[in-house]
Amino acid sequence: MGDKHNHKPGHTAHGAHTPKGDHAGDSKQAEAPRIDFSTFVLSLTGSAMVQLGRVPDPTGENGGIDLGLARQAVDILTMLRTKTAGNLAPPEADLLERVLHDLRVAWVEEAQKHVG
Repeated sequence: MGDKHNHKPGHTAHGAHTPKGDHAGDSKQAEAPRIDFSTFVLSLTGSAMVQLGRVPDPTGENGGIDLGLARQAVDILTMLRTKTAGNLAPPEADLLERVLHDLRVAWVEEAQKHVG
């Protein structure tokens, strides 16, 4: 009847911490995706693309174009490239270079629309 493993709330069977309210038996909540360097980079890229109006906001809200926030994401990714130089696997470094290029091009195109 009771939990024979006697787990503490907020911890998994293997001792890893889980967010409050995230219980293994809770079928209402999907398991959080695994976060690694590439998914982090893609998350920032996705946010910037929403802020540039290139992809729809997944929340359904339309906050409009925000060049400042998009630029901030580009700056964060640029900082990550600098701080991780020589420490990334080739696919991670290639991904970072590609998204930085794409975001910079998109940012310049969008900024040119709003000049004047």
